[in-house]
Amino acid sequence: MHTLTDAFYGDLKSDVDREAGVVELSGADVPTVRIRRLVREPSAEHVPVGTRQPHELDVRVDGERAGIVPGPGKVRRRTYRVDLTWNQHHYSFAPNSSATSRLKRDGRQLADFSAGDDGDFIVYWVAARDETTAADAAIGYALSLAFGTGAYTLVGMVLSGIGALLPG
Repeated sequence: MHTLTDAFYGDLKSDVDREAGVVELSGADVPTVRIRRLVREPSAEHVPVGTRQPHELDVRVDGERAGIVPGPGKVRRRTYRVDLTWNQHHYSFAPNSSATSRLKRDGRQLADFSAGDDGDFIVYWVAARDETTAADAAIGYALSLAFGTGAYTLVGMVLSGIGALLPG
């Protein structure tokens, strides 16, 4: 269990169990979001929740089932996008740099999320406080925890690979 503090929604509790394939985000002022891998094996190590297959995931927001469609997470940055539908809203969570992913609700940009391996977050709320909801925050953090943030472009991956081959 890790505690983080959001500028708009206060203290939040996050729990990531990679082995079980469960990510949970909760807080006094936000609904609980639980993303659970339904199959035990195999688990994709590069994805915290263990899979990007929509039929292998169960998502609950405030106890209600949500629909989720993660992209396959292949070579192109846009394939790391995750779409979530809940309470008649469509959320899009997509990388916009190598380190950050942008959360949108119904096409409106809300925030950029960046998460470190140590569980620390940097969240830049683009929308004003009165234009966001507690569910927006909970969903953004949970998607960050379950799928990570950011993705390299194809050019960035090639340059990184070349850099790794060069002598130090």
